[in-house]
Amino acid sequence: MELGGFKSDEYLAINPQGKVPALKCQATGMNIAESDTVSRFLLSEYANFGPSFQPDNPISNTMARFHDIYLTSIQSCLYRAEPPFGTFGTRKDALKEYSKQLYILAGMMDPAGPYLCGAEVSLADATVFPSVVFATFMFPKFDSGIEKPVPEKIEAWFQKMKDMDPAFQKVFDEVRSDNPFDFCCYSFALWCFSLRKNISVQPDNGRTRPVG
Repeated sequence: MELGGFKSDEYLAINPQGKVPALKCQATGMNIAESDTVSRFLLSEYANFGPSFQPDNPISNTMARFHDIYLTSIQSCLYRAEPPFGTFGTRKDALKEYSKQLYILAGMMDPAGPYLCGAEVSLADATVFPSVVFATFMFPKFDSGIEKPVPEKIEAWFQKMKDMDPAFQKVFDEVRSDNPFDFCCYSFALWCFSLRKNISVQPDNGRTRPVG
């Protein structure tokens, strides 16, 4: 369906907050908003397809939650022209906090890998990866005063995900594309669905079209 912009009546009917991401499920007519809610819906709805994304490891959910609370809340420091950036009044302070949170996530990684929580891909990988793509592109654009804003362990995981799994590369290419709307709306959905048999999401100029 044509959305007509985030503040249009059509989009507000899907997400009354007028923000992304949001998912309209054509099969049921259900409207779902907010990234954590959308991702958990997909994990539940398609639990019988491909990896579960929910290993028997509570660290996965902890990392995803830390990301959503402590990184997403200040991610505007990487793109917004002026403060505030979350609770921070300067970009430099927000960037330092963003880097600090990446180091906290790095400290929670399973050293055995290859995924953040060990041998099995999880919600943590799906949540953190797009933000690291963004951070690697945007941090060099600012004078953060941080010698190494993205931890080496995160960088190594990030590169390994791109090398070993085409789904990660797909998200990486999408974030680099000329259409930031596609990144905001579809990065997680494409990543998740592309790992599941016979299921895909096709973004098309403001349309949400689950196909499977």
